[in-house]
Amino acid sequence: MNVRHISSPCCAIVLALCLSGCSLFGHRAPKYKWGFVDKNGKLVIAQTFSAVNGFHAYAEPDINDDPVQNFHEGLAAVAVGELWGYIDKTGKMVIPAQFTEAGNFSEGLACVARDGKFGFIDKTGQTAIDFDPYQNRRLGVTQSEFHDGLAPFQEKAGDKFGYCDKSGKFVIPPIYLDARPFADGLALVEKRFDDHYIWCVIDAAGKEIFFKTNLKYAGEGKFIESLSADEHYYCDSNGKRFSGALQLANSFSDGLAVAVNAGEFKWIHNIVNRNAYTVATATLEGAGDFREGLCPAAITNSRMSPVKLWGFIDRQGQWRIPATYINCQPFYDGIAAVTTKGKLSGYINHKGEMVIAPKYNRAHNFSEGLAAVGTQQGLID
Repeated sequence: MNVRHISSPCCAIVLALCLSGCSLFGHRAPKYKWGFVDKNGKLVIAQTFSAVNGFHAYAEPDINDDPVQNFHEGLAAVAVGELWGYIDKTGKMVIPAQFTEAGNFSEGLACVARDGKFGFIDKTGQTAIDFDPYQNRRLGVTQSEFHDGLAPFQEKAGDKFGYCDKSGKFVIPPIYLDARPFADGLALVEKRFDDHYIWCVIDAAGKEIFFKTNLKYAGEGKFIESLSADEHYYCDSNGKRFSGALQLANSFSDGLAVAVNAGEFKWIHNIVNRNAYTVATATLEGAGDFREGLCPAAITNSRMSPVKLWGFIDRQGQWRIPATYINCQPFYDGIAAVTTKGKLSGYINHKGEMVIAPKYNRAHNFSEGLAAVGTQQGLID
């Protein structure tokens, strides 16, 4: 249940094709070779893969994208040609490329697709939950992860959703129109109420705690209720609002979120704590999520040429790393991916020092000591 980062004064609408959910092949798009670097910048897994999970083929890297980390529980999904398999941190293909889609491992299982059917495999590649043509087709592999021992499941002979355990048995019956993975012991489900649709928050026992017409998870047990494109409220885990009206609302991480109050200029960003109390303000054109005490933030370089440049602010709203990049991602393991004005990506540390030179066309976040990097190799016809 992820919430997109906020960006003001307006959000760009980008047409992107995500390889983790569908195939790029057959469309003309940049062709990349992917590998993995360690925190010293050494290419420890050669750039031999045609795709990695979370790669957006058409779009430039964007702060509005959910942060991408490729290794999960020691394995990463990679594509060889048009088929997906899994490598370990030495680059060894431990589960051969045989799937048309491949999700991340979570609690020992991963959702994959093969021959038009979806199922779950364990870390040896053995089938843990049988493949079925209806099961989780609408959710796809990215929304079918196990958390708290449960994963959203589509009933085999219908279009309703519930939650199954690792044996594939429904624990929460399939009575919902849509469902999202559990996070912090709670999950979002959609249902019809009278003549309209609502989103409910349920617990692991299937108890419906509260509902709203439009609801998103905001991290750390908080939610965002949206009444319109310009009116949002933070809610606690019982559905009680604990903020005033907000023009823009970001998700919580590191105990903080970035928000813009209704009625204020959209470039006045408030840094709020878990009670929605403002602890600092900053004049910005956009902001991401806090991680490791720093938050990606943007300003424009001039009124005549309003190009957003990105850097990092601290918890007090002060600039810690100047806004000199056309894109930057949150910090993971003390390192953040950034894209220079030359449109090449590298990595910086908390001091803003470039620790891995910007020489890649794409750079993902670090996870488990490694990060995926891509180099363009021409175009796919």
